[in-house]
Amino acid sequence: MGILFALPAILGFVIWVVGPMLASLGIAFTDWSLISAPSWVGAANFQRLRDDPLFWQSLRVTAYYTVVAVPLNLVASFVLALFLNQRIRGVRVFRTIFYLPVILPAVATSIVWLWLFNPNFGILNLGLAVLHLPGQSWIFDEQLAIPSLLMLVPFFWMLSSSRKPMNAIFLFPPRWIPNPPRWGNYVQAMTVLPFYRYFINTFRVEAGVIAGWTITSALPADSFARLRWPGRDTVFYLLLSVLMLPGFVTLAPTFILWSHLHGVNTYWPLVLPTWFGNSFFIFLLRQFFLTIPLELEDAVLIDGAGFLRIFWEIIVPLVKPALAVVVIFSFMHVWNEFLAPLIYLNSPQKFTIALGLASFISSYSSRWDLLMAASTVTVLPMVLVFFLFQRYFVEGIALTGIKG
Repeated sequence: MGILFALPAILGFVIWVVGPMLASLGIAFTDWSLISAPSWVGAANFQRLRDDPLFWQSLRVTAYYTVVAVPLNLVASFVLALFLNQRIRGVRVFRTIFYLPVILPAVATSIVWLWLFNPNFGILNLGLAVLHLPGQSWIFDEQLAIPSLLMLVPFFWMLSSSRKPMNAIFLFPPRWIPNPPRWGNYVQAMTVLPFYRYFINTFRVEAGVIAGWTITSALPADSFARLRWPGRDTVFYLLLSVLMLPGFVTLAPTFILWSHLHGVNTYWPLVLPTWFGNSFFIFLLRQFFLTIPLELEDAVLIDGAGFLRIFWEIIVPLVKPALAVVVIFSFMHVWNEFLAPLIYLNSPQKFTIALGLASFISSYSSRWDLLMAASTVTVLPMVLVFFLFQRYFVEGIALTGIKG
């Protein structure tokens, strides 16, 4: 029964990790443009990579970013975690504001960053111009790009600009409170493109992904935490190794697989893999399951109950906070996901909210009032979900670390 519970995760590991990795390894020794037939070139690709200065520069930048960001994140996260865990008035609102960079869609965040750091009309360079100082190429200069990441992103400006006329957005100093506010920006932004369709498409994907990850992560987690079977710990550590694997390693082979299965321009590539478990969610739930005393199910086993009944009637009611964390993270993933829909969805009628917002940027790049309004509308559901359910989120994360 333990292997049966873990079977979805094992199959997912083989299908979506081992298979694409072996395919990537084979492709690495070929010359293949995905149009013509592949031809064997041996180690020529690795030699070209060795001689490419951009490759070594990217390694240096990544190492620099890691050395700077990781220690700062650890120290700042520890201090802020102590504060956010205090029972003080208003901490719920502050916690929601603090988590904004995590829960907001990357497309919406990119609009705010472009407004801030654009070398031609960004608000930072406008401020420097007022002070008679030269403008900077904030996101295009390698000396300034990483320090820019350390700046707090003023999402309040996005909310403020979404209710301003176009000619008031680039005033410096900015007007924090629009007077009068233009509420019509939201209506216009939502009607120039079929955002209602994008919302419906996103919620369709949400339903499949949330159900898939919750079910097929909870069963393996219970198996790894409470059931005994040969090779259990080895399989668990193999699944954890997926967390160390960059998604780009398996991107091309997975796309080729879905092309052969005629899955491109459908929602299957976005939903079906989630029905094979998620390594992070399995780890998270397993840590929670370890806190449940075994004596609770021993008494039910004596009465003749099976493992599936024990899981559904005993375990699931006790792990609702952890399951809530999985649901919240799954919702955040689908709402913010941009790369996978961009790769697999070609028809505008099937776009998710992230793709819809990206197409809005390309079509109305000069209408910053509408861009800010559309961004505000698309981020509100995510902020609302986190604000309403953050108690389960915090409780679930806290309890998963009690025993391990």
